Amino acid sequence: MNNMPQRLVFFALGVVINSFGVALITLGNLGTSAISSVPYVCSLQFPMFSFGVTTFIWNILLILLQVVLLRRDFKPSQFLQIMVNVLFSAMIDVSMAILGVLYPTMLWEQFLCIGLGCVALAFGIVIELAPNVVVVPGEGVVRAIAKVSGVRVGTPAVTTRGMGPAEMKIIADCIADCIFDFEGKKDEVAARVAELVKKFPLYE
Repeated sequence: MNNMPQRLVFFALGVVINSFGVALITLGNLGTSAISSVPYVCSLQFPMFSFGVTTFIWNILLILLQVVLLRRDFKPSQFLQIMVNVLFSAMIDVSMAILGVLYPTMLWEQFLCIGLGCVALAFGIVIELAPNVVVVPGEGVVRAIAKVSGVRVGTPAVTTRGMGPAEMKIIADCIADCIFDFEGKKDEVAARVAELVKKFPLYE
């Protein structure tokens, strides 16, 4: 995907889908996504601010934290996260308004909202990351922490078992095979997973 306008369109589409997914999960009334939990609670505590507004404020704080952590290593282009934040926060309020007609009261209805929201969020993240335009504030702050601390945040569950970059690639390949050709690759994936588990046991 080398065409920049096309990449920007796909990136923006991914951000919009993400906001819809977050809104759908939240309307399930059983909690919200981890990254949105703080702004959601703040919107409940301070009802004069919408969920979108508190999300905007929260993400601005995450961007400022990146600046503090990275200092000179914070590239000016990363200030584009502010524009991403504007779009994401605004679309959360739009999505909440559109989905406001939903009043899930039964437990299965709430789980359905959460399930559909998770699918939408996962799909949006894939579309957002593929163009490789700019990171969102939540991802940006994780990368900043990883850079200054040397800790690869998000991989401790496998690294503590002794796995490294080669095993990460195998895991990524297995996930891709399951997504794009499960029926054709399921036996091969099962064998590769079994080999990894045998080579890196959880308990000695």
